[in-house]
Amino acid sequence: MPAEPTQIEPEAEAVEPEPAAAAEPVVEPPPAVEAAPAEQEVAAVEPEPTVEPQPVVEPATPVVRNYRFDAKKPLGGPISFSGAVPAEPMRRHLAVIAGGEPSEALSISSDLPGDFVTNADAGSRALALLADGEFGLDGDRWVLIGRAETEEAKQAALTALAVVPTLDQWETSITLLPPLEVCRDKVTAFAARNAIVFQSGSARLAEESVPAIDELAGYLTLCPEATVNVEGHTDADGEDEANLALSVSRAEAVVDALILRGIGPERLYAIGYGESLPLASNETRAGKQANRRIAFTLADE
Repeated sequence: MPAEPTQIEPEAEAVEPEPAAAAEPVVEPPPAVEAAPAEQEVAAVEPEPTVEPQPVVEPATPVVRNYRFDAKKPLGGPISFSGAVPAEPMRRHLAVIAGGEPSEALSISSDLPGDFVTNADAGSRALALLADGEFGLDGDRWVLIGRAETEEAKQAALTALAVVPTLDQWETSITLLPPLEVCRDKVTAFAARNAIVFQSGSARLAEESVPAIDELAGYLTLCPEATVNVEGHTDADGEDEANLALSVSRAEAVVDALILRGIGPERLYAIGYGESLPLASNETRAGKQANRRIAFTLADE
């Protein structure tokens, strides 16, 4: 049997390899973009608290005293009485305490408490020891309110009240006067006496003025922080300019005398007014004497 012809398979065509795909360029990621901030939140506004209306406060009603017996003492003055007392001897007794005449403003009444004499006597004695104040029977209650010049005077007034058995039922207030007021009271009374005098037509202090200057210096030590204007005045005799110069010289003489007695010179001021501020008429001898004077004005530094 004849051999079958050998079948020759065609050679496979060479396949060209596909070119490698070009690598894609690396794309840098875009820079991170921060998110736009959200709109700032508006802080919540708390509602204002409700303000409750305040109750209307009525002004305090002033205390109205209905005195059945009243004693008053102004600063630098005497005690004056009004109202009622149980008998004439009591009216005269109170006048002795006050250092004056029986008061016509005191009537006689039997409609008074049984302890009136004891209480009125003690309270009036205490008031006499104070610089100023008021004492009396307000309805059925005794009241004493005043000011003392010194702690010693205050304690003396309280001692005078100690004899009252029902003192705990009284309304009592005793305080101290400020030093400046003490000085003013003393110096005003001193100046009213016109005790500082000079030799005629000069600024030389008369011999009888020496004790008066000593007294004045003692008063000024009670208010060491106060300044003092020493004010000279003359009558209208002579020329205006001469009187003005004389008034200044006399004020300076008093200042010098006070400095010698320990009053600080930084506190003292000499002022002259001449004849410009008369107290009385210059047509009479008494008027001229009143106009020739040294006056004083005290003030805080």
